[in-house]
Amino acid sequence: MALDPIAALRKWKHKVASLQQRWREARQENERLREEIEQLRRREQQWEQREKQLEQEQEQLRQERERLRQENEKLKQQLEEAQRANKRQAAPFSRGTRKPNPQTPGRKSGSA
Repeated sequence: MALDPIAALRKWKHKVASLQQRWREARQENERLREEIEQLRRREQQWEQREKQLEQEQEQLRQERERLRQENEKLKQQLEEAQRANKRQAAPFSRGTRKPNPQTPGRKSGSA
């Protein structure tokens, strides 16, 4: 088994070139992964902002629902009061408040 220094040198050069190539590829992969991580962080921030917006919108909708529920209760109460008032008229054919100085009913005396 002869020790050929040129062959060993070529072998080592080939090994170094191979390692350099793997190193370049690893650096490129690392850079690609860094960019991907940055994109994911930006996307995560967007989702967090959207989540905050949705929470605010949800709170506004809760407040609106509560306001509408209260208004609904108020309108139901007014409807019940109006229905009760409709059933207990003060006099037959009552149309609300009377005139302050009404004219007397019928014809004036002395008219033909």
